Amino acid sequence: MLGMKWGVKMDKQYFEEMQDGSSTNRKIEYLDGSRKIAGYKCKHAVISDGEQKTEVWYTDKLKPKAAKLESAATFDQLDGFPLEISSENSGMRTTLTAVSVITDAKNIDDMIFTMTVPNGYELKTMDELENFGN
Repeated sequence: MLGMKWGVKMDKQYFEEMQDGSSTNRKIEYLDGSRKIAGYKCKHAVISDGEQKTEVWYTDKLKPKAAKLESAATFDQLDGFPLEISSENSGMRTTLTAVSVITDAKNIDDMIFTMTVPNGYELKTMDELENFGN
């Protein structure tokens, strides 16, 4: 399983359905401790949404300018912007950690936002990923 590369394509409707009402049962537990990620001092929190728990390290020094970006995932109520996100699903732990932060929008290459699944990645459906390991 280690080193597997998967890509998922989600259409706008699926993404919106996934977000619809998702924050109503969400609880955020702010924890002690801090660590530095991508040059930013980050604080620790755990976000619980039913049985799903997501561990985050976030900074209050970054504020996305686009409100849509801020609420695009489970972080709309967080007191900052996540630079590390870790969760477990079907026994598989996934951790995403920022390695750098670009704050000057004019220096961002549009290619980093491509929605094309890179070569070498196997395309999966959301159903396949959600049922992986079951």
